[in-house]
Amino acid sequence: MAPQGDLNAPDFVVELSRRESAATWDVTGGIAVANPTYAHSHEQNRLLLTEPTPWAVALADAERVQAEAGLAHRRVDWLNGAPPDVPDVLPDGWSLSRTVFMELTRDLVGEPGAAELLTFDDVRTALWADWRSHLPDVPDEVIEHLAGRRRATERACAVTWHAVVLDGEVVSFCDLRVMAVGDELMAQIEDVVTLPAHRGHGYARMIVVHAVRAAQAAGADRIWLEADADDWPREFYSRMGFTECGPTPVVAMRQLP
Repeated sequence: MAPQGDLNAPDFVVELSRRESAATWDVTGGIAVANPTYAHSHEQNRLLLTEPTPWAVALADAERVQAEAGLAHRRVDWLNGAPPDVPDVLPDGWSLSRTVFMELTRDLVGEPGAAELLTFDDVRTALWADWRSHLPDVPDEVIEHLAGRRRATERACAVTWHAVVLDGEVVSFCDLRVMAVGDELMAQIEDVVTLPAHRGHGYARMIVVHAVRAAQAAGADRIWLEADADDWPREFYSRMGFTECGPTPVVAMRQLP
């Protein structure tokens, strides 16, 4: 599989977020999306900017729009790279993170092994357990929003779940979203999770391969994913055949007291 020009991952993210949302607003350089059903989910409630909107302007828009929506957080995503004026010292409570877009551009390395196709209801318990392990002290309502938000994703595009099941327990899973953007059918792999007690057995590779093959069978023109810029999966995906491409998205977040 060879590169086919620039990967329009930002367009995919914006379009999927529009479809998942209950309300959208035009803001400087992009849009804001909100879904009160999943108010604790930053993913469903954020600003998505595709222009180099200045830091201060974006944060002011976030405060205005997300306060109006009654959210307990503020989040801004610059999908095409960092704004031109990120301060050296962030305002109190704000944090920055960076991700990379990666596209399958080489022969895929790996086999699906024990991976199989499941439904959201099949993986929901494992998804809940994963979020609870990361957020042990938050109320159940928060975990419910973070796990349940995939219902909105299923309504927005074609979603399949790919998993490894051992003795009736889902121990590793990911989801695959397939959606047309312009004249391309794009497939994004997301939520790649292996429960802690089952890591080190190659299950993540199996589910990603299984998802890639499903995307290819669906006729996807582009297969891609997003990885944290500073975490080990970035190298893992590279070894599997994914190549970093395009800008490095930047996310600013603040959880209100």
